[in-house]
Amino acid sequence: MLEAEKDQILVSIAVSGDIHQVSEFSRAYHELRSWTAQAKLVEEAQLITGSRSLPASVSLSPAQEREFTASLQSGQDARCLQLIDQALDFMLRKEAGIGQFRFFADSIASRVIYFVEAAQVEPTKIQSLKQWTRGLQDCQCVTDYRQVFRQLLEASCSLLRSKWDAREEPLISKLLKVMQTQYAEDLSLDYLSAKFNLTSTYLSAYIKDKTGLNFSDHMQGIRMEKARELLACTSLTVNEISQQVGYLNITSFNRTFKKVTGITPGAYRKRHWLQSTSQSG
Repeated sequence: MLEAEKDQILVSIAVSGDIHQVSEFSRAYHELRSWTAQAKLVEEAQLITGSRSLPASVSLSPAQEREFTASLQSGQDARCLQLIDQALDFMLRKEAGIGQFRFFADSIASRVIYFVEAAQVEPTKIQSLKQWTRGLQDCQCVTDYRQVFRQLLEASCSLLRSKWDAREEPLISKLLKVMQTQYAEDLSLDYLSAKFNLTSTYLSAYIKDKTGLNFSDHMQGIRMEKARELLACTSLTVNEISQQVGYLNITSFNRTFKKVTGITPGAYRKRHWLQSTSQSG
């Protein structure tokens, strides 16, 4: 019956073994919720009777990430969409779980919104973009994801192109590209000043004037956004993630992450896991 109704509704059913004690209900309930997040992104009913192996990571590769950042920043929506399509195809081939698809979609959407906000796009237009990001949580198949990503990226890139065209500031574009691709390094204002043959004082004021944020705020935002993605989409430890986003001291990373998000990295990962299992249940 469920197969006959697949055009109207998609159902994933998780079934546990026999439960003989009331004390076992809570454990079984949470176990089943985690299994439903492992359901495949297929357009058919699924019966899940146990946990399965999932891909370790569902984020963009480092090379894809650099190209996505550069393409998004320059308003090249077609190339952005190609990279997203490649990532979605990879996840399908590796049979990623629906929870992993949602983590991936959330991380990409958050990054897009961050770049649009950094470009100082009007708040009303940003709110419109956030409507698309919320639509990603309702996607039931890969076709849904592709459609919503297309709408989000076409609108976002159009706004970014208009902002850069209005400013006609190639220097700020180059500066942001360095920050968005070399965040894992010990990047400093002095390094950028030397790279672009400018004084630190002038460069600091220039970045603030052109983007509305100072250098340290930009770096913190970029690193924290990447950290959120890695916490949601990979099984890396918090210490490994802190190093990958440019923090050599994990205490400093934990303190900054909590300051920005309001919760610790471990709590953030757990919250995303609970949200995923709730939405897939």
